[in-house]
Amino acid sequence: MSVTLQVFTLALISAGGAAAAATLHAGAGVVVATLATVLCGFAVTQQNTTSTRLGFYVAVIAHAASIYLATRSPWLAAASLAVGLPLHTGIYSLARYRWLQVLHPVAGLVAGITLAVIGRGSGLWLLAVVPLLLVGVMVSATGIAAVRNGATIVRRAKLSVGRPMPEVELPFRAGGDRAGERFKLSEKRGRFVLLAYVRGDWCPVCHVLMRIITREREQLEKHDVDVYIITPSEGAMHDNLRAALGIRSEMLYDEDAALSRSFGLIEMQRRGKDVPLPVALLVGPDGTLLDISRPDDVTSYASKTRLAAVLARASAATPAAAAPRGSEAAP
Repeated sequence: MSVTLQVFTLALISAGGAAAAATLHAGAGVVVATLATVLCGFAVTQQNTTSTRLGFYVAVIAHAASIYLATRSPWLAAASLAVGLPLHTGIYSLARYRWLQVLHPVAGLVAGITLAVIGRGSGLWLLAVVPLLLVGVMVSATGIAAVRNGATIVRRAKLSVGRPMPEVELPFRAGGDRAGERFKLSEKRGRFVLLAYVRGDWCPVCHVLMRIITREREQLEKHDVDVYIITPSEGAMHDNLRAALGIRSEMLYDEDAALSRSFGLIEMQRRGKDVPLPVALLVGPDGTLLDISRPDDVTSYASKTRLAAVLARASAATPAAAAPRGSEAAP
């Protein structure tokens, strides 16, 4: 069963719990809705897309409805919404304001606890909100840890801005226009190259990186920047990943994240496999690493001024090799 189908199935079960709370057995209905909603939240972490988040929001609203129908307490119902709705919205805030990635679940926790305390007159029904509160605590703690861990990994990486970029040689992913061919960074001398690591459609930072690269495509093309997306997965997932992340660039396959591991850019293990840190590497026409994005500050790549400044500085240093399209190279 696909993750999307799992999420919507759980959302329907949560809605069924709300119906049971209204017509059959209040306690059983709330329990069913609560368990389905919590499981739905965990399922979304496996595939963080618009459709799965929508399914989760449906489950959260159904859970809040079950609490209200069982207790007639708007406070406890609102507490459930306050905690549940912000859990998977960080992808949008992250694109503009890094601190909102952590603030979203934390604010939801504070609001949820406050509303739950106000509604404590409903007695043991306060426990209906506790599972989502625990999930909120976990998500908040995980988000804060990920931010710190990502910054540490970048600092310790075996790559240095201003130094030559090691050779990158990878096959193009199966299913693409260049399947069966191989990419070599050394063959791209004379042009800027942006290498962006993405892990999968479950990764919010990957979504943001792809949105930024898509939004800045005109700026990138102006400076003759070739964009390549590197993923640790292969095969049938190609089309799904391309559609989910809005990828329009050529995709490369880093089997078992071997290249990322050689750079010291492994963040964690997932299902027994190394998972690369979602970063973007900008390489200059002379093979120098000009910039590396920080996953704890992805807004740095959301800034037109920063990207333009990096490209402009590099173009000024090597005008003959990197003249923008439509202009003549310096003699």
